[in-house]
Amino acid sequence: MSQQQVSIDTNNSQLGKIGNDLGMGWNRKGVADWAEKNGVDETTAMAAAMGEMNDAERFAEIDINTQPYDVWHFPKCHDLMGDKHPGRIPGELICHALYFFTQPGDLVLDPMAGSGTTLDACLLMGRKARGYDIDERHERVDIENHDLSNGWPEKTGKADLIFWDPPYFSKKDDEYIKGSISGMDRWEYFSWFDMRLHELFDVTHSHAKLLFLMSDWDDPQKGSNGIFLWDYVRLLQDAGWKITRQIQTPLSTQQIHPDIVNKFRSSRRLARLGRYLLVCEK
Repeated sequence: MSQQQVSIDTNNSQLGKIGNDLGMGWNRKGVADWAEKNGVDETTAMAAAMGEMNDAERFAEIDINTQPYDVWHFPKCHDLMGDKHPGRIPGELICHALYFFTQPGDLVLDPMAGSGTTLDACLLMGRKARGYDIDERHERVDIENHDLSNGWPEKTGKADLIFWDPPYFSKKDDEYIKGSISGMDRWEYFSWFDMRLHELFDVTHSHAKLLFLMSDWDDPQKGSNGIFLWDYVRLLQDAGWKITRQIQTPLSTQQIHPDIVNKFRSSRRLARLGRYLLVCEK
């Protein structure tokens, strides 16, 4: 949220009274109306309204259906989580990660916070969060400026879970800022991850989990020079991480413009919808 909004929320005595104002039987529309009336960000108001609810009750209030499988489908990004940003992912994905792999009050760290989706999801789910990024085009003061190339943030050692959705190789590099790892060549890209994953293993505590979100990349013109899931698996294992689960989190076909679909169809090419969440432990 903006600096101005943080000031409003922290000084707004009404926020602590939201439960009394809404009364019994409140719904999300009522929270939205209350937030607008009191000058409070809707996500913050919703988090305050849910108070001491458990995870299942929170899912119900923000209209998320639990998907207890190892394939998660989310057609679009949740409007309460994340700002417009290249590579924004559905907040439902992160909420599911929190539901299955954390406990209320755990500290979650996102080293490439981008849209702020992780921070919003943690707020709604009752988790603590720290977010970092090199991109300062956003207006969110809850995302701290930090370049991961200079090492992991100091708070990493206290994190219970690291949710890491890095820029994918050679994808959207025209939308990311200068210095994004998506613009590196293949060898630099692998070397960069190798160093960061070893560093992360060294600085995290013994019970920390790493959730690593990644997609394959291939160039039909170059044959075998692609980067695939098994390449990331090798890097993770070489750094000492134990992979305990693979969850498929495919992109939705609704996110691909029909013109793009027609181009792939006419050229007999396959669009990339595959995406994977690797759950890792020490």
